[in-house]
Amino acid sequence: MFDNLGQIDAEGIDLSLIYTSKLGPGNIKVFGSYSYVDGAYEENSFPLPFTASHKYKFNITYRQENWFISPSIYWIDESYNGDIPEPDLVPDYTLVNLYAGIEKIADSFSVYLRVDNLLDEKYFTTGGGGSSTFAESPQDLRTAMLSVKYSF
Repeated sequence: MFDNLGQIDAEGIDLSLIYTSKLGPGNIKVFGSYSYVDGAYEENSFPLPFTASHKYKFNITYRQENWFISPSIYWIDESYNGDIPEPDLVPDYTLVNLYAGIEKIADSFSVYLRVDNLLDEKYFTTGGGGSSTFAESPQDLRTAMLSVKYSF
């Protein structure tokens, strides 16, 4: 069971940038973001549980006529679980994802491919459930989804 550990002292910042432009015969959109959180419990200086101090996200989408490709990269800093007084450290990880598609093939069909965790990174996040907290919860391996859309 979790105990109420009192007040926290935290501060942080979120920054993002979006840039769009024409590139050759198509368009490009670049997105990047950074998040920072620093904090601890006021009474005992334990680190904030389940909170990565740094997160970076980067995405590029190139679109031309009826097709697009959109790779993205996420880097999540190490974090701690909620086991007080000795929290376990869960390592940082990097994910690469890919989304692509061809739209309005023969005016009716569109095909999309989404691949999460493209490089098949083995990673963990802090997690909890029930009456105990898990130091590390394994996350999904590479996952691919192909979808077809028919419009009428």
